[in-house]
Amino acid sequence: MSHTLADINKRKLFSVLNNGITIVSPQLALAAHNQEMSLSNYQIINGCQTSSTLHANYKSLSDDVNVVVKFIESTDDASAADIISATNSQSNVPQEAFFGLRTKAKLVRKYFDAQNSTVKNESLIYFERRQGEFRGIPMQATRVFDVREVARCYAAMFLNQPHNAARYVNAIFNSGVENLFKDDDHEGYYYASCLTLYKYQTLINGRKIGAPNYAKLRFHIIQLFKWFVLGKMDTPPANSAKATSYAKKVIDVLNSEDRIYIEYFVLCQKAIDKIGTPSDDSLKRGRFTAELQTAAESIINSSTYKGVTKAKKTKK
Repeated sequence: MSHTLADINKRKLFSVLNNGITIVSPQLALAAHNQEMSLSNYQIINGCQTSSTLHANYKSLSDDVNVVVKFIESTDDASAADIISATNSQSNVPQEAFFGLRTKAKLVRKYFDAQNSTVKNESLIYFERRQGEFRGIPMQATRVFDVREVARCYAAMFLNQPHNAARYVNAIFNSGVENLFKDDDHEGYYYASCLTLYKYQTLINGRKIGAPNYAKLRFHIIQLFKWFVLGKMDTPPANSAKATSYAKKVIDVLNSEDRIYIEYFVLCQKAIDKIGTPSDDSLKRGRFTAELQTAAESIINSSTYKGVTKAKKTKK
């Protein structure tokens, strides 16, 4: 596309050489007197690369460069997903991109933004709901979670599927479609799981507490983390009334100034040590996940755990 735009003889053919752009919006309005269109909360569902290329080559644009734009008005997320699937049938569009259209995904994005307005810079993380929307913005890659990563974190931490999150990511989307970004899910669970992974990843990158030795087990680590923070194995469902307070407790620990969360990550690593580092084959099995749960429960009932919780109370 860039070569076409740069060639003065070919740029006028851009509209017939390019598939164009498709935009979906819940509300479209066309002004008859000036042929201007207004739209709200729109999303480019096909043509993101075209849009990016046009922006990057805006100095090469002239009046003889045209692009075909299709506007679709739809208030139904399911219909929008079908439109994307059909529009991108000739493109390599990842399946998880469709989940970004769900109403819950939009609310999760707002939750991330709301949290970012209250936390310190060291805890800033972002949900890239639409592919490439943060492209070109100076930002640490580890702080940005796309739909795929958000789903992996949530499935590992709250659906107890760290084995799938680690090795069989497609299984999360293929068999767990009904469990992701559900309308009645609490947004805090999605945010808490991503923040937990981000905090542990900083320990891996900083080579602290031996975290690099557990890097391939990071999704199992975040599953364990919630149990140690709350001191119990029961986790309220994402659509329950208790989910709000549960998510808040996890988030508050991760944002604590005393960084007590590091002690909980140490406990997560001890739980893994109790049963031994798994082979690559064991890592992707649900059996190892179940064994970790037993190890976590054992630690919670031990004096080691009581020492950590006592230290937490003392610091307060």
